[in-house]
Amino acid sequence: MEKSFSISNAISTGWQATKKDWLVFVGLFLAVCVISMLISVPDLIFKNPVITAISYVISFIFSAICSAGLTKLYIESAKGNEIDFQQFKDSIGRALFMFIASLAYGVAVIVGTCFFIIPGIMLAMRFSMVTFIIIDQPELSIIDAFKESWKMTKNHGTQIFVLCLYAIGITILGIICLFVGVFFAMVCYTLTFAAAYIQLKHDQKDREVYQDGVVNYQV
Repeated sequence: MEKSFSISNAISTGWQATKKDWLVFVGLFLAVCVISMLISVPDLIFKNPVITAISYVISFIFSAICSAGLTKLYIESAKGNEIDFQQFKDSIGRALFMFIASLAYGVAVIVGTCFFIIPGIMLAMRFSMVTFIIIDQPELSIIDAFKESWKMTKNHGTQIFVLCLYAIGITILGIICLFVGVFFAMVCYTLTFAAAYIQLKHDQKDREVYQDGVVNYQV
């Protein structure tokens, strides 16, 4: 049975998933970093505009695929499922959608921040689940994913902001613990947000079922 969303539930679920899968995710992070550096090697050697352009395109495609694949693995891990490469492959088709959604999210937050900062923070919290929705609910369009995140996070903005402070805190601890600690912190807080997404999704479905029941009863 899925837990309802709360700060403690999200952190607890994220921590349990981290203990189970942290080594896999840290290994994937390191692999991504190494491959990304290798992609940039020809550009550093030849200093040719054509090679530079090709390197950027390959790097962009690789980053988009990895972001989509890792997001899928985070969701599955936070659900308590075993993670495997097939799950990674299944999400590749959503890579471009995730990139566009992430870009739109960034623009919305920047524009909101221009209006006395607070609106930017509010938008960042309310749209914080968009990338998870894009990967986990492929039937939804990008616009629908933003709408779903807005509904899902209603009345939970403050709690999500606290989770962001938690992410900052463990990242600082990771820095103190040197290089590997940063990777561990990234895995931990991302799994915490994946757990928050799963719990918010569960709560949203419960609300919709309840509202449908009320409407049917009144009819």
